[in-house]
Amino acid sequence: MSKRTGCWIDEDPSFRREAVNGAFVERPETREIIETLNEVRRNMRERAEPTCVTIVGKPGVGKSKLLQTYSDNNLPGEIRENGCIIRTLPVLLISLRDSLSATDVSDRAMVKLMGERAPQGPRVRKGLLIEQLLLRRTEMFILDEAQHLLQHGAEKTRGTTRDWIKTICKETNIPVVLAGMKAINDIVNADDQLDQLTPYRFVLDRYPYTSAAEQKAYSKFLNELDACLPFDELSLLGEPDRARRLHLLSDGLLRPLCQILRKAAARAIDDQARCIRDSDFAQAFEALPAAGRCDENPFREFL
Repeated sequence: MSKRTGCWIDEDPSFRREAVNGAFVERPETREIIETLNEVRRNMRERAEPTCVTIVGKPGVGKSKLLQTYSDNNLPGEIRENGCIIRTLPVLLISLRDSLSATDVSDRAMVKLMGERAPQGPRVRKGLLIEQLLLRRTEMFILDEAQHLLQHGAEKTRGTTRDWIKTICKETNIPVVLAGMKAINDIVNADDQLDQLTPYRFVLDRYPYTSAAEQKAYSKFLNELDACLPFDELSLLGEPDRARRLHLLSDGLLRPLCQILRKAAARAIDDQARCIRDSDFAQAFEALPAAGRCDENPFREFL
């Protein structure tokens, strides 16, 4: 196995597992998205016309991981202005897990902006939310799984929700990012004004694995992921046979790959192994059969 700098084997196992959970690799598509997010934030600071961004894709392709990593890389801070300290929140990320109204989302946003004692419900008007977004110097408002908001209720309710998004965007100049299922674009397209405010449309898909070029790209992704893992030796995830098994296991989706990888890495860390072994992947699949995207364990021979 190829050596890497440092000695992970003596580090605290909990710290190493956390490092596995935080591993993130930019694929070409996500790199373009991140560059665009930075661009629209810069445009906002330079008082350009506000814009929205949509990021759509099937569950498991890595949308939430991308957005959470972006948020984590733009943490709250403090600035001094006119003798006062202002606590900033440059990126406001709200993750929606069920059907919500604009009022519900406002409540969650207010908690992020003001803390647990923030005003809730009918007391929260758009004006107060806008005031807090500006006060905290927010430069981007991200709604993950936004279809839960946009699909809420009847068409009249969806129209009210679209108006709420447009108001936030136009009155604050803050770009709004809508991420989730393909239905988001259909709903955005149904409103002429919101459609025009949303020039950036991205699609994230699973990694294909048919052509030689696609297989090479997937191996490259796995090698970069391998380099992020807290082990003293590379696990050679991108080696052709191992890459084939991992693609078969995950069907090219990021979420099932990460679920199995976390389990396999935890087993290797507990055994004080210097890398993740094929047997670790075999045992991880057996422990999490629902995570895999195939019926048979691709690493069965290593049990």
